[in-house]
Amino acid sequence: MRQARYVLIDDIDKTPAAETLHFSVGKQQYEIDLSDEHLAEFHKDMERWISHARKVARRGRGGVSGVAGDAAVIRAWAQEQGIPMSSRGRISAALRDRYYRESGQSN
Repeated sequence: MRQARYVLIDDIDKTPAAETLHFSVGKQQYEIDLSDEHLAEFHKDMERWISHARKVARRGRGGVSGVAGDAAVIRAWAQEQGIPMSSRGRISAALRDRYYRESGQSN
């Protein structure tokens, strides 16, 4: 029987790593595999900045986005305008643009 092992390797010194750390700076997200020693170093180095930073809530998943939430409104508008369309499915970008342009709303 064959078994596969997954081993994390510290990206700094190529020794066995304890975990993969995910972080972001600006709009760029990063991940790095670190040993316990390097993980402690990272947290110690970041403490200078974290101590002055504000915590932000995580973005939740689910819910309806602004564009998706407009779907029912756009469908009702299209029906009033006599524009044939299904009651379900994707609304074309052209129809969306027309709705925003003619209703004076911004998208």
